[in-house]
Amino acid sequence: MSTKATKAIDVRAAFNKGVHVLIGMSDVPARMETIAQRASISHHEVSLRMAALRKAGLVERERAQVYWLSAKGKRELDKLRRHDAEKPDRDSLEQRLWNALRQAPQRHSLEHLLTLASRPDDTNAAARASAWLGHLQGTGIVVQLPGNANFPARWRLLEDIGPLAPVWREALGVLFDWNRRQALQQEAGL
Repeated sequence: MSTKATKAIDVRAAFNKGVHVLIGMSDVPARMETIAQRASISHHEVSLRMAALRKAGLVERERAQVYWLSAKGKRELDKLRRHDAEKPDRDSLEQRLWNALRQAPQRHSLEHLLTLASRPDDTNAAARASAWLGHLQGTGIVVQLPGNANFPARWRLLEDIGPLAPVWREALGVLFDWNRRQALQQEAGL
């Protein structure tokens, strides 16, 4: 892999892990406590993410515990905010899956969810649904219950965050919640 490609992956990985830290920042220097408060995360979480963000060139350090967004960090954060300005697709496969999960929050197999939500014109419905459910599981919104020889694995809604389905933003590597208009944080260890 080229150095340029590796650097792009490093920037994206740092952004993905630190998106909540970046949301709490601006181009005016701020202490880590202030950044944590603005981002609604702990000081410890900010501290853990800051080294990767600095290495990727997304933030700059003025002095100990004081940081601000670099020009590159501002560009990346603007990309996220532009996605926020878009309108949700209320007839997407993901929205129809979300509606099925919300209407009957008991356990559903992937096949059952697809029966309820997919249409013949949905391309790669099973793969898309599986990937989307995996992203939801990564944020703790759903859980996959193991299956066995007699029963397939099942999905269960743990947190109903509102009527609009969360959307995976591939370019940013984040799950975006239209209801709160913010990126959802991955659970630790996932």
